[in-house]
Amino acid sequence: MKTVKEGYVLDSTAIIQGVDPNSLKRESFTIRELLDEIGEIGKRWIRIKTAMMLGKLVIREPSAGGMEKVERTAKEYGLYDKLSKPDIKILALGYELHSEEDYDIEIITDDYDIQNTAAILNLKYISIGMKKIRKTYLYVKYCPACKRKYSGYTGTICPVCGYRLIGMKKVIKDNTY
Repeated sequence: MKTVKEGYVLDSTAIIQGVDPNSLKRESFTIRELLDEIGEIGKRWIRIKTAMMLGKLVIREPSAGGMEKVERTAKEYGLYDKLSKPDIKILALGYELHSEEDYDIEIITDDYDIQNTAAILNLKYISIGMKKIRKTYLYVKYCPACKRKYSGYTGTICPVCGYRLIGMKKVIKDNTY
């Protein structure tokens, strides 16, 4: 029988909202950028540093394959422009741990765009300071001039008529995860 490991991937919003990796029952992971975001002073830093020293929080970079998968998915669903590089890394780390290392992973974040992308990638997520998303969205670029729609297009100008594109949300999943 295969043993499934359990873990969390922590976004900076988790730490800002007061999640202490030392008190979590599962192994926790995050990216180096989280340390830059929270700074090296105060109680948050002490909690993070202690968790790292005790081995309860692992700082880890996602693989190139995980990054490519998340970037490709984010572009396909029109989410790429809504995610920062650290957001993509958090998602890639969660995806990699879940799909390649057999972790039952939950991403702890209050960021709706990370939650939306996690739902599309079939990753679990926990929101601690805000309500979780209730619907998963696909974002489509729309040209109000020539009425064309572009799914997965990352540009801001219509390639046909040159007019500025606007974003439209389309529900693709109700009652996610």
